[in-house]
Amino acid sequence: MSALVERGISRGELRADLDPEMVTDLLLGPIYYRFFLSGSPMDDGFGKRLVTTLLPSFTAQAGNSPK
Repeated sequence: MSALVERGISRGELRADLDPEMVTDLLLGPIYYRFFLSGSPMDDGFGKRLVTTLLPSFTAQAGNSPK
């Protein structure tokens, strides 16, 4: 996962100041929380909401939306 983030940074798709390990934690943490603790469903809607919520904070230009 960190390698994917690093690739996005090198391509200019993600902000240069991102910490790949922190990005990984922020993306995977909610998934593990749902799977092991809350029991809430991990359906397509959850994945889309997760990416839609976090991606604008990671992109090179603030306010970019997922393509």
